[in-house]
Amino acid sequence: MLDNIYGFLAKSRRWLYEKNILKPKKLSRPVVSVGNLSVGGTGKTPLTINIAKFLQFKGYKVCVLSRGYRRKSKGTLIVGDGKKIFCSWQEAGDEPYLMAKKGIPVVVSSSRYEAGIQALKHFDVDVFLLDDGFQHFQLYRDLNLLVVDATRPFWEDRLLPFGRLREPIDTVRFADALILTKMAKVPLKDLLKKAKSFGKPVFTSKESFNKLTDF
Repeated sequence: MLDNIYGFLAKSRRWLYEKNILKPKKLSRPVVSVGNLSVGGTGKTPLTINIAKFLQFKGYKVCVLSRGYRRKSKGTLIVGDGKKIFCSWQEAGDEPYLMAKKGIPVVVSSSRYEAGIQALKHFDVDVFLLDDGFQHFQLYRDLNLLVVDATRPFWEDRLLPFGRLREPIDTVRFADALILTKMAKVPLKDLLKKAKSFGKPVFTSKESFNKLTDF
């Protein structure tokens, strides 16, 4: 019963934007969203970092827009400009701070549109990466990348509060591509077959450790 209520509310919220009853704001640069259907770690942050570094390697000026989950600050905050970091990890949130340490410009705000506006005022941007943006309908995005944890794919999960899904499974139709993470731990063939059944381009990624850090 609770998951049905949650699913109805999630669908209703997305429907309001789909029908333009509520309208997303659009930035003057392309926005690529990296998000998922599940709560918890699916590998979004390492993937966002890798996409950002790849675009930088290709010569594009990138900026990540993030909410800054559990940060101890309010409003819109420039975490770093790619060369310098302007705040602590507590103020930025640990994931935005990690991305900034990798030399990626990062701005955090509850309004990712406002974060984008502030970014454009302070440094050049060719493309924005919207961190954890699949459910952030307030900002228009040009490309929706849906990250899928291969060890617990969304099609084997349930809606909150009985599972980890933020939205019903059929919401996958709003994705432009699926990216499977944690592939080293699961058989590839059956997983790819199921992922491709949703009619979206499917990409895979594989994580590896290159060093250990003594905290």
